[in-house]
Formats: sequence, structure tokens, C-alpha cells
Amino acid sequence: MLSFVLSGLGCAFAGLCYAEFAAMIPLAGSAYTYAYATLGELFAWIIGWDLTLEYAMGASTVSSGWSNHFIELLNIFRIACRCGWPMTTGRAWPPPEDRCAGHGQGG
Repeated sequence: MLSFVLSGLGCAFAGLCYAEFAAMIPLAGSAYTYAYATLGELFAWIIGWDLTLEYAMGASTVSSGWSNHFIELLNIFRIACRCGWPMTTGRAWPPPEDRCAGHGQGG
């Protein structure tokens, strides 16, 4: 419960920071534009690449979670998944034999 309160507080402060950005420089819609207007091109370039890496890491984390949910959805409908790649859900590798039934793998 405390972690939700702390994360909500962090999100509120982040929202206040972006509101301050928008009030100081009305054309600044992002941290990159704000950094470009206040700190210069070099800092804006660094912040821009930081944002790009942040979005890439977030997208990879979300896609990993969605793929695990999709595999579980396939298992609900008894559709065998391809067993060529290890799963990241904490299961033992190699996967159980019933996962690879019909694919010539798993024994």
C-alpha cells in the first residue's frame, strides 16, 4: 500500500514539473524542448537521447510482459506455443513436455 502512495506522490511531482515547464516556456511541450530553450543544444541532445533510451526500455519491458500474457492465453485455448526461445516467467528450462507437444521437441 505504501508503494502505491509513494509512486502516486512521485507522479504528482512529475506532473508539477511538467506544469512548470509549460508555464515558463509555453512552446515547450517536452523536456527536450525545455532543455533546448534553457540549457542549449548539447544538453537538449543528451536529454533527447535519454528519453529515446527510456522509451526503448519501457517498450521492451511492456512487450515482454504482453508476450507472456499472450502465451498464457494460447495455453488457455490449448494451443501449443513455439518452444524455440526460453520463457522469462521463472519456469524451468527446458519447458515441460506438454508445452512442446506436436512440435518434435521436448522428448
